[in-house]
Amino acid sequence: MAKLWKLIFAASLILGIAPWVWADTSSAVNPGADSGTPVSGTTDATAAPDNTGTDSAGAVSADSTDAGAPTETAVSQPTVIPTTGPGPSAAATTVPDYELNAVVITGTKTQLKILDSPADIKVVTQDDIKTKDVGFFNDALTGIAGVEVDQAGGIGSQAVTVSIRGVPGWEKNLILLDGFELNQLGNERPFWNRIPEDLVDHVEVVEGPFSALWGRNADGGVINVITKEPEGELFNFSENWNSAGDRTTNVDYENKTNDGLFAYYLGFQNTGIDGYTQNQYVQATPKGQTGAAPETVTGYTQTTTDTGTPVVNIGQVARSVWENDNYTAKLYFNPSEDQSFNLLVNYSYWDQPDTNATGQVGSSFLKDSVTGNPATVLNGTVALGNTGQQITVNQSQFLTAPGENGFFGSYLQYKGKENDNLNLTGSFAWTAGPLHIAEGALPTADTPFSGTGTGTDMTADWEAFANIQAEQKLDNHDIILGFNWDQADFTSYNLTFPNWTEINNYTEYLNQGNGDNETTDSVFAQDQWKIVPSLTAFIGARWDHWISADGFLYNTLQTQEQYFPTETFDQVSPKVSLVYKIDENGSLRTSWGQAFNPPTSADLYLFSSGNDTETLPNPQLKPEVDTAWEIGGEYEFPSKTTLSATYFNNSFNNLIYEDTEPNGVTEVSQYYNAGQAQINGVESSIKQDIGTHWDVFANYTHLDDKITSNTAQPLSVGKQIPTIPSDEVDLGLDFKPKDWDFSLFGTYQSKRYTTAANTDTVNGVQGSFDPFAIANFKAIYKFNGGNVSAGVDNIFNLQYYSIYQNVGTTFNLGAGFYIL
Repeated sequence: MAKLWKLIFAASLILGIAPWVWADTSSAVNPGADSGTPVSGTTDATAAPDNTGTDSAGAVSADSTDAGAPTETAVSQPTVIPTTGPGPSAAATTVPDYELNAVVITGTKTQLKILDSPADIKVVTQDDIKTKDVGFFNDALTGIAGVEVDQAGGIGSQAVTVSIRGVPGWEKNLILLDGFELNQLGNERPFWNRIPEDLVDHVEVVEGPFSALWGRNADGGVINVITKEPEGELFNFSENWNSAGDRTTNVDYENKTNDGLFAYYLGFQNTGIDGYTQNQYVQATPKGQTGAAPETVTGYTQTTTDTGTPVVNIGQVARSVWENDNYTAKLYFNPSEDQSFNLLVNYSYWDQPDTNATGQVGSSFLKDSVTGNPATVLNGTVALGNTGQQITVNQSQFLTAPGENGFFGSYLQYKGKENDNLNLTGSFAWTAGPLHIAEGALPTADTPFSGTGTGTDMTADWEAFANIQAEQKLDNHDIILGFNWDQADFTSYNLTFPNWTEINNYTEYLNQGNGDNETTDSVFAQDQWKIVPSLTAFIGARWDHWISADGFLYNTLQTQEQYFPTETFDQVSPKVSLVYKIDENGSLRTSWGQAFNPPTSADLYLFSSGNDTETLPNPQLKPEVDTAWEIGGEYEFPSKTTLSATYFNNSFNNLIYEDTEPNGVTEVSQYYNAGQAQINGVESSIKQDIGTHWDVFANYTHLDDKITSNTAQPLSVGKQIPTIPSDEVDLGLDFKPKDWDFSLFGTYQSKRYTTAANTDTVNGVQGSFDPFAIANFKAIYKFNGGNVSAGVDNIFNLQYYSIYQNVGTTFNLGAGFYIL
């Protein structure tokens, strides 16, 4: 019955617009005239899209002149002089607002309006990004229906998971930059700090499984960050700061030759983070006293874990200081109107600086019960007052180790139009990284700045990618054929640091490693078939041949390397969609398809540990397969009300999920295959333009997700899939009078669990995912040559835990200047 009422709700919400549609078809012929907003694409809704080129792995060019280029019957677009400060282009952005007639490319690898696309597509514009306090680019994705941004590591942490439609894990949601994959080698985590914000034109979020076009990592959906091509000379400088200690500096220069033959962009972004996870407590588990302790202490506070186990807070971990430099260059070469090349080179380096007395050693709450002075026992057993209990103190829990990481990426793409009906694209990428040296286990020596540490070296990782695609347009068909090749090598070796404070002084053990070599060969095809003018079918499939070879890991229990046989997996991922165009203002769509996701190299073969965490590999993991269907649609009423709704169902076989179980105060994580799991959901949104300067929006996502079969962990059956909230609501209000932009935004997320059996029911303690509702505000003043901004996040200072306690209310300030 639960599934039935959700289906009825979604269908009634969509089909309930029918009386409006037929009553107002005459006023809907020219939506641009009704809405007062420009319409991208063609003026003839039945004309085939002008697929003049696609970018990288088949997506349309990531620049404003290509992705939104009008076809033969074009709508004239005025020249827009930038007035928004840092990041504007001398040309109008491709998608000036969230319009159903905006042209997108990620859902079909062709240029197509949102209304004509077979997928639920959301667009985040450059203006949308500016209304948010963006440290790293993941912050720009908040407030999107069906998208959940989990920043459990705290403000500034890169431990960020962006999930789509409740599909958990960064490896299950594909992140692209101009069509090139950003999911890193090893654990498939995208590094959001690699995205140059000032180069971004807009973001396309395609919800639902899309392995039929994009292959692995697309269980939940695809997020494609589209960059812009310079339209002239422009110099930008901006500075942003917030009270949590985050600071971002952007400097970039772009230009285009008068003949249009060459264009280029040069950008630098520096981000400094004065410590994240500010409220990370050091905890210990009390036990019955077994004898006289060398010291009796006070100053601790009693609490529990998220599963209700009694623990005590005995101090705080040192804040993790970060420094990130991101260098980006992009060169455009346009030898003719029908041919273009572009090369993007990116290098990002970030580190936690060497240890110092003020930055990397945490604070202890413990005091000697007799003298009141700080406790003298740093490692060992101490008694808790007169309670008859004792705890074990380990100084390494208070320490935060230095570390460094980097990533190099080079991305080359070609777009060519051979004739009016044939387009060719080719792309190649080579990346190195993560270039990672990090410490995990820290010493227990009584002297804070001495003792050995152990860690890992990941500086030998690399990945190569190639894609060739042809698009042939026939009378009622638009056919895509493509080939994709991807090879990656992941290697990690154990390290010992004679002095844990010196990150560049270490010994590497080549016989204590973990690694894997993966190759994926793929062929894909899609036919966009216009059955009748108002009904279009999309029929596609992709074959992926995945090979995991040379897998090995260092077994810390047996103190020896283990080698594993080559694993292969073949998957055909079909997808069939129908789009019914009601009129120029709305459409209905339905689709069925499959997606697949192999386990990551890190999940298969990598041991990792920290002071309070341990992650174990699982070489027995198998690829997961998601079979999904959905029904939905969207409509823009004459009242300037835009309504959309979708009901979706995902059925997973061999779902790969992370289970975290407490072992005292240490949390042990490992990935498992569940036999089967289901995610059913309803997603709806509404946007209302109010006059010239006002608009409001709201969206709601409800998920009914559960593990339905799991022989490895029977207690998980019937329970909510870990790390997924069942309900999320977003509300927003924008007011844009002349020279100003005011934005008020609020969000609510329900309870999440970290254990497969949902035993972590205690809220308000470290390790828990509490339900929360917060509100943010930002104001921007624009003037000729730049802008200034001010904002406040978590206005009402709500205290809640997302693993660690949040920092409460924060303030942000920004300023940007540009020179044409």
